[in-house]
Amino acid sequence: MKLSVGSASEWERLVAEGEVEGKIGFVVSDERAGEFKVSLFLLAKDDEDFAFCRNQDERTVDLDTLIAALGEARRRLEAL
Repeated sequence: MKLSVGSASEWERLVAEGEVEGKIGFVVSDERAGEFKVSLFLLAKDDEDFAFCRNQDERTVDLDTLIAALGEARRRLEAL
């Protein structure tokens, strides 16, 4: 996984950006102070421009919701 944390001058409120195994890209930002959102996209299919993928309703989820869903998915898989 590649991860870059910090602020980038070209994108206001950027917190982190990264990719997982060259397949999934993500941008974490706090579009409203303290309200973290994650924008997801597919590297092989989507434009790699983070500005294109960031803060679009169909791509963006609440960070806490994403973490909870991944935790629940893992719990259910381990219970199989």
